[in-house]
Amino acid sequence: MVGLSLGATVQGGGGPAFAVGNTLEGRTAAVAESPVREAAPPQPAPTPSLNRRARATPGSEVTLTRPRRLRRVEPTYPDQLRALGVEADVMVQVELTDQGAVRAARILRPAPQDAFNQAALAAAWQERFSPAARDGVPIEYTLSFTYRFRASE
Repeated sequence: MVGLSLGATVQGGGGPAFAVGNTLEGRTAAVAESPVREAAPPQPAPTPSLNRRARATPGSEVTLTRPRRLRRVEPTYPDQLRALGVEADVMVQVELTDQGAVRAARILRPAPQDAFNQAALAAAWQERFSPAARDGVPIEYTLSFTYRFRASE
């Protein structure tokens, strides 16, 4: 343990610094470090929450109709990865408009090979769905699904 006297811990305290306690572990600094720290660098803005408003509450009398896939688009299997026998699963999330069109698509669980991820995103943008509805009124909806790339298929 290395210690300092109180006189050496404040700026302008002209008192001497003395090592106290077990001093076998190091030396006491000649000048005490200033207790005033510089301001921390600005933190980046927090990312927006992925939480969304509940579509239906258990026990409520709301009728929710989920979207149905109208056109399934099979992603293009990258030729080089197929030739090597590499397989992958890519989970995507799509945000649908109240008309069932894809407004946004993103990768939730990527494959290690970026070619699979790009193929999955390209396919997700081409998918078409029937609109989701709450009590018969079309609503926006977010859903997730997985594209499976299998060399044997």
